[in-house]
Amino acid sequence: MEMKKTKDLVEVEVDVYVAKDINVEEAIFYAKVECLCEEHKNNNENLYDGYYWTRSSKKEFTKLFSFWNERQIRTIIKNLVEKEYIVLGKFNEDKFDNTNWYRINKKVLPNGNMFIVPKIIQEII
Repeated sequence: MEMKKTKDLVEVEVDVYVAKDINVEEAIFYAKVECLCEEHKNNNENLYDGYYWTRSSKKEFTKLFSFWNERQIRTIIKNLVEKEYIVLGKFNEDKFDNTNWYRINKKVLPNGNMFIVPKIIQEII
C-alpha cells in the first residue's frame, strides 16, 4: 500500500510592523483575512457596507490553519477585534446562521495610502 504524502501550506505575507504590534499568531491570521478579503475584492463579491468581507466559521479556520484548534482561533479573533485590527460582521441570509464575517480595519489617508487603524492610533485621531 502506497502512502501519499500531503503538505499543509498556508502562504501569507506577514507585515513585520503588525507582528511587532500584536504577535506572530495574530499577524498570520490577520494577513490571511486580508488576503481572503482581497480575493473577494478581485472577484467583486462579499461587498457589504462599502467593504469586502470574508466569511468563515472557527471550525473552517481550523482546516485552513491545522496547527491551531478552535479555542486558539477564537482567542486570536477576540484579540484582533479588541485591538481593532479586524471587524466582525453578520451578513448571513439565514437568520439562524451565526457564521461570522471578517474584514480588515484600514483607513485611507488623503494621499491614497492605507494603514491599519489599531486602537492606539484611533484614540489619537
